[in-house]
Amino acid sequence: MDPHNPYQAPQPLPPEAWAPAPQPPYPYANARPRAKPLGLYAVMAIVAMALRLVCSMAIDLLGLTMKSVPDLVPFFQLIATLAVLVTTLSYAFAIVFFLLWVHAAASNLYALGRPGMTMSPGWCVGCFFIPFVNLVAPYRALAQIWDASDPGTALGSRQWQTTPLMLVWWLSLLVWRVLVQSASLMNKDDLVAICVVELIGNGIGVVAAVSIASIMRDVIASQKKLFES
Repeated sequence: MDPHNPYQAPQPLPPEAWAPAPQPPYPYANARPRAKPLGLYAVMAIVAMALRLVCSMAIDLLGLTMKSVPDLVPFFQLIATLAVLVTTLSYAFAIVFFLLWVHAAASNLYALGRPGMTMSPGWCVGCFFIPFVNLVAPYRALAQIWDASDPGTALGSRQWQTTPLMLVWWLSLLVWRVLVQSASLMNKDDLVAICVVELIGNGIGVVAAVSIASIMRDVIASQKKLFES
């Protein structure tokens, strides 16, 4: 419409005015910096868990066989409490950096124009927080990231062929969560049983940590290869 002629009939908008606004592309960024702190936090968590188990067993033994030295019990209780705090903080930081890595790895695949991704970077992260959905969707997200990062994946492929380590990681993670939750619900007076369950759970947790570390390393290497090719 001519702004100087208020009686002119409205004119149709040109076709380009109806076109959707261009979406900002996902820029490629090496995901390695987001993965580096995970190793440190994992080691801190494992050491703190082992220290807490030792202190818990020492408290139990002191209560049974060393009642003549009751002053040691508060000391071990303090160390165990500090170990729980370190473990909790290490887990929290590890989860944050792992999810940052997941988002970066998924974003890189869109930036590189790789096939096979049906989940957005945001959904790859968000699915970890939705009850029941997080029993399956995170595995699917990581499987897609792995498959799409493989330089040998053909265009249009959505087979989600993945490494056996992916299944090892996911099953061990689920079992670890069950054992940790079970230990928290056990009778607090039965320290020996709690320690045994936590010891088994922590061993399985180490398997999960080693598996996902290997997966992340391979994904980072594959995406770097794709970017440089």
